[in-house]
Amino acid sequence: MDEVGRGSVFGPVAVGSVLILPGDQKNIMDPVWREQNSWLSQVDDSKKLSIQKREILYPRILNTFKTHVSFVSADCIDKNNINEAIRMGVFANYRYFERKYPKTVDAIVLDGNYRFSYEETLLLHPMPPILSVVKGDQKCLSVALASIVAKVKRDALIRKMSVRFPGYALEKNAGYGTKGHLNAIREKGLLPYHRKTFLKNI
Repeated sequence: MDEVGRGSVFGPVAVGSVLILPGDQKNIMDPVWREQNSWLSQVDDSKKLSIQKREILYPRILNTFKTHVSFVSADCIDKNNINEAIRMGVFANYRYFERKYPKTVDAIVLDGNYRFSYEETLLLHPMPPILSVVKGDQKCLSVALASIVAKVKRDALIRKMSVRFPGYALEKNAGYGTKGHLNAIREKGLLPYHRKTFLKNI
C-alpha cells in the first residue's frame, strides 16, 4: 500500500493497494513472463514518473493485478489528523480485499514509517501483520504499483473537482499548497474540501 496526497491542503488522501497473489509472485519470478510484461521494469515511485508514463502504466497495472484505492476526506483528516486518516485508508483497503478475496492477504507492506503493532490492529480489526518500509515505493514492487494507482486516481478526482471549483488551479497543483493556490485561498476563501488544520495561518 501507499498513500498519495499526504501533504496536500485540499481534498482527500488516497491510499492505494495492489494485491500480489501467489500466482502473481510466481509470474514475477518467471523470466519469460517478465519479458512478456517488460513494462514492469518501468515501475517506480509515482512521484518520479511523468504524468504520461503514469497514464500508460495505470491500465496495465489494472489489467494485471487486483487493485483498490480508498479515499479519506479532508473533513476526516481535520477531525482525526493525517496519520489516523491514512490508517483508516489502510483498514478500508484491507476490508475491501477480505470481502472480495477472503483470506488472501497474509501481510501488508506500507510505504513510510508508520507504527502498526500486530496486537493493536488485531484489537481494532482482525488484520495480518503490517510492515512499514521507509521509501517502500522505491524498494518494493507492490508499493510502487500502489503508488501509481493511487496517484492516477487521486489526480483524476482533483481534476474533476477543479471544474466544480474554478479559480484555484486545482488541475495544476493537485490540491497542494503552491503559491498560486494559497493566494487564491486568500482572495476567494476556503472551500469545503480544504483541510482547515493545514491552513491555520491563512
